Amino acid sequence: MKTKKGFTLIELLVVIAIIALLLSILVPSLNRAKEAAKNLICKSNLKSLGTASLAYLGDNNGEFHGSFWNIYKERVIATGSCQWHDKVLSPWTNPDNAGPLWGYFNTPKILTCPTFISVQKLWHYELYPTCTIPMDPQFAFSQNNFLGIPKTTDIVNGKPRLNGVLRITEVSNPSETLYWAEESTWRIEKPIKSGNFINSSVLNDTNFMARHPNDSFGSLGDAIATYHGIPTAIERRNDGQGDVLFLDGHVEFQKSDVYSTVSGLRFTTSYVLAWPKASSKFQATCPY
Repeated sequence: MKTKKGFTLIELLVVIAIIALLLSILVPSLNRAKEAAKNLICKSNLKSLGTASLAYLGDNNGEFHGSFWNIYKERVIATGSCQWHDKVLSPWTNPDNAGPLWGYFNTPKILTCPTFISVQKLWHYELYPTCTIPMDPQFAFSQNNFLGIPKTTDIVNGKPRLNGVLRITEVSNPSETLYWAEESTWRIEKPIKSGNFINSSVLNDTNFMARHPNDSFGSLGDAIATYHGIPTAIERRNDGQGDVLFLDGHVEFQKSDVYSTVSGLRFTTSYVLAWPKASSKFQATCPY
């Protein structure tokens, strides 16, 4: 009689162990590659938004559009709400809500980032249970409030208030001045449960408002996001970094929890990058 050849139990266990070992090596590498691909798309989208914004400047005498009325027209997005993922308000759904920038790009996809979308769908309702709008992110980027007139309805001495500069020619160093940034959608606390917050506001409109330490409204404002380069654990949500588009068109990662101390005042990274006038960037009084 001929005996049938086959694997012994030991041999099967060895093969399974080898496969498990290979998976343990490959899966993290695949996850890193997937995240790198998402980051690449995010940077590309942000650069496309920058190209559209610079094209608008070229057509409008170098004058910046307002941070509250760029993608959406003024008063469509209300400060303090969770409308950044409200599809009903999007100009793609409702053309009447389109702001002056909308006509400069051909797809709304450049307004979001794959990493942003996945993180928000994973955590947002856990962090903000009062937000009842269906999770369908429409934009992830906010414009520097110090560039242009933020609100045409905010009148001072008969003229719309200007926080920083009106034209790009007034910016001291475009390569170091934030134009658009990924804004945090939650309050950044370092470390978690320490009570040490980096920002007082979260993404709710397209306005990125960093604040001077002597600001009468408080020293904390908006902050650069922290959801790139973090593990999936919600406890590590504040350890990452966010993409920033500068006025010269380049994009790079920046961290929110880095401070600059000058004359006893602590300036957040968000403020240092946002303020466009180098000669008065670290003045001792609030510039607006």
